[in-house]
Amino acid sequence: ILYTTTISNKGNQASDNIVITNPVPAHSRYLDGTAKGEHCVITYSVDDGKSYGNSQSLKVRLKDGRLRAAQASDCTHIRWEYRRSLLPAEVKNISFQTQLL
Repeated sequence: ILYTTTISNKGNQASDNIVITNPVPAHSRYLDGTAKGEHCVITYSVDDGKSYGNSQSLKVRLKDGRLRAAQASDCTHIRWEYRRSLLPAEVKNISFQTQLL
């Protein structure tokens, strides 16, 4: 399933500091490498949005207390930080894909 969020500036001035967070829907898993967004820094959460990091830095705690590298299927939320000003009337799209479980 492809999810697309449209970001638009309907104001009269440029918008800065735009951050969009999307949860990975229930009964699906995030497909690695599918999060897209021009001029965005994309980070991920594996703890229901409490903390974010790049996909290489995230860890998941196992039942025995040990940590393992997070996998795409552990992702619970995706965050896009738009790193430019969004000009009046400008429209951008961000997206990600999931697979139903």
